[in-house]
Amino acid sequence: MAHNKSLRVYGIIMFFALVLTGCGGGSSGGGNNNNSSSSTYTIGGTVSGLNGSGLVLENNSGDDTTISSNGSFTFATSEADGANYNVTILTQPGKPDQVCTVSDGSGTISGADISNIKINCATTYTVSGTVSGLSGSGLVLQNNKQDNLSLKANGSFTFDTSLADGVNYNVTVLTQPGKPNQVCSVSDGNGTVSGANVDNIQINCITTTYSINGTVSGLSGSGLVLQNNDGDNLAITSNGGFSFSTHLADGTDFKVTIANQPTGPNQVCLVNNGSGSVNSANVTDVQINCTTITYVIGGSVSGLTGTGLILQNNAGDNLSLSTNGNFSFSSALNDGTKYNVSVLTQPSKPNQICTVSDSSGTVSGADVNGVQVACTTVTHTISGTVSGLKGSGLELQNNDGDKLTITADGNFTFNTALTEGADYNVTVLTQPTKPAQNCSVSNASGTASAD
Repeated sequence: MAHNKSLRVYGIIMFFALVLTGCGGGSSGGGNNNNSSSSTYTIGGTVSGLNGSGLVLENNSGDDTTISSNGSFTFATSEADGANYNVTILTQPGKPDQVCTVSDGSGTISGADISNIKINCATTYTVSGTVSGLSGSGLVLQNNKQDNLSLKANGSFTFDTSLADGVNYNVTVLTQPGKPNQVCSVSDGNGTVSGANVDNIQINCITTTYSINGTVSGLSGSGLVLQNNDGDNLAITSNGGFSFSTHLADGTDFKVTIANQPTGPNQVCLVNNGSGSVNSANVTDVQINCTTITYVIGGSVSGLTGTGLILQNNAGDNLSLSTNGNFSFSSALNDGTKYNVSVLTQPSKPNQICTVSDSSGTVSGADVNGVQVACTTVTHTISGTVSGLKGSGLELQNNDGDKLTITADGNFTFNTALTEGADYNVTVLTQPTKPAQNCSVSNASGTASAD
């Protein structure tokens, strides 16, 4: 029994010896990390050029480490042999702004601490300037074809990304503003950062404007004046194209009207396609169509009893008239045109003589209605001679009327004249007495005429 007990104790001792041996083996291996899978190694390096505050490093997207001064640094978390490491800048320093870069920042741990990572910091400078003339929306700037900056108003601007000393900058317009359309140009926009903020970049915006154009047709007078939007007067002297001197911004309304109609001759000009809004292009389809105002030449006729009266104006434009009253020629005349009304054919049956008064002149902005045509019938007197009369009471008559008492030899004329072509028949109504006589008439009848 005693022997067996001894064996149990020995076994326990051996067990603990094995345990202790295992621990001792780990301790004795501390001088040779390459032979142990449980060893860890630090990740670190040096920082230089740091002037600002807030620099934060990270390893493998974690294990953030804040750096406040130049010199060596070590991440708090050690890594096992064979592990990958990747040191990056999580937060760049500010006050002043700096850009820190990492060299030798990634690799694989190979049985030793990592201490050769270099963080080099350089002070950065802002790139800024001013915008003037901006009235549209959507202006976007770029620096070095990146770092987009949207601007909405005039004034100062600063790109978000600062640049290190010695770095080139190139400010350009990525998107021009619209509503209204504008063209923004950059001056002093490129160069090299030289130990100071860049603040002299100028962005000058000019609104894109469009012309209002059209064509005029039918113009024969003078003095035509167009307007756009109740101003910007434009005198037009001939047919063809026109363009207002004042251009309009995109989206601006336009309205073309006639300020003065042409005269000499008087005309009425109408506008087609004259209003609307500028839509990112010149307006070219405004139409001005002019027509001449004409005036009627007319007047009145009185005394007309015959037929066949024909008037003329300017030796043409014949007008036949059959009754008294107002008349007008069919061809109207332009303002300023001369007129001359005359009788081409006198009326007949009965023959008449028509004369024209106020017959000529110049059209002056109104119808002519004062021409007067007065017609009188052509008449002939019936007359003759008496001879051998000794008695008294001789009485003649014409056409059984128009009695005429004859008291002595000589010429006689009936009181009533006859119209051209009328018949006459002279007879003795009463023979003379004391002494009684018998008077006879020769050539007593015929037709009244000028022959």
